[in-house]
Amino acid sequence: MPDPTQAALDLLGDMPAAAPALIFAAAFAESLAIVSLFVPGTVILFAAGALASGGHLRVAPILAAAALGAVLGDGVSYWLGRHYGEAIERALPRYRPLIERGVAFFARYGDAGIVIGRFFGPVRAVVPLAAGILRMPRWRFWLANIGSAALWAPLVLFSGTAFGRAAHRLFGAETGIVLAIAIAVAALAAVALRVRRSRRAEAPVTPAPPSGDRDAAASSRERTGGRSAPTRRRAAGARIRAGRTRQSRGSS
Repeated sequence: MPDPTQAALDLLGDMPAAAPALIFAAAFAESLAIVSLFVPGTVILFAAGALASGGHLRVAPILAAAALGAVLGDGVSYWLGRHYGEAIERALPRYRPLIERGVAFFARYGDAGIVIGRFFGPVRAVVPLAAGILRMPRWRFWLANIGSAALWAPLVLFSGTAFGRAAHRLFGAETGIVLAIAIAVAALAAVALRVRRSRRAEAPVTPAPPSGDRDAAASSRERTGGRSAPTRRRAAGARIRAGRTRQSRGSS
């Protein structure tokens, strides 16, 4: 388990007064472009719900802090995409494929993509950024942003609260809370493993045709239009940029 996650969970239990600030920071960071990949805000909020079920934390301040952090994090990501989208892609070439996935995701689902992306990572890390890159009208973005945060925060928090109460009834107060936090951390590890496997699965693996197998090589060239992998990637990038231009003209 990452040390920052353990430190955040310990702080929730040891310093309840700091819980709203911690939850705000976690929700903000998890909604921030790219940074979201490294911050388990959902797990921390779920654990806070488990602690609240035992009376260790107050629900209302945590709920407000989570919703506000999520709204502002997405808002900053949208602003960055709208004003510095191309520069971010150039500065972070490692994450360019992820950003392009976010652009394609938003182009497919439109306004609903902001709501859907709130609940599904790792695309969550780039959907608001993509909305800014494609210059989604501001009022529509903020409507979807606030609405999705108003759904996400109570859903995660009260899921943790319900689980904490059930564990409390079955195993006792302290054991139940520890179990709830342990399951939250296990869920984080499972998600991280799934993301890693999906990235490996997406890595292009093109075995070389057997020596002398001209028919197989010709068939491969026919399927790809005779273009190399870099050429196909450039063509895909050109299509995405053309889509951005059309979206920008449509929103202006």
